[in-house]
Amino acid sequence: MVLLVRLLQYPDKADFLTESERPWLVDTIERDSSELSRHFKRKFVFQALRDPHVWLLFCIHLCLIIPGYAFSLFLPTIITGIGFSA
Repeated sequence: MVLLVRLLQYPDKADFLTESERPWLVDTIERDSSELSRHFKRKFVFQALRDPHVWLLFCIHLCLIIPGYAFSLFLPTIITGIGFSA
């Protein structure tokens, strides 16, 4: 809980940052958010679909989710096939 309160402070008031890190972080956040688009554009979708990191995360997600669902959905059938019953 203490960590959450400390991390929710805005960078210019964060006591865990040094005096030289505060202005740099505030400037970085302002530059990063000033270039955001305010409207949805299709080019952003295609840009994301061309990014290999998106496909890597998609594959990791599938490799984690499919076995989990397969295990949870077919486990009752497997247990019944072994001979156990409720």
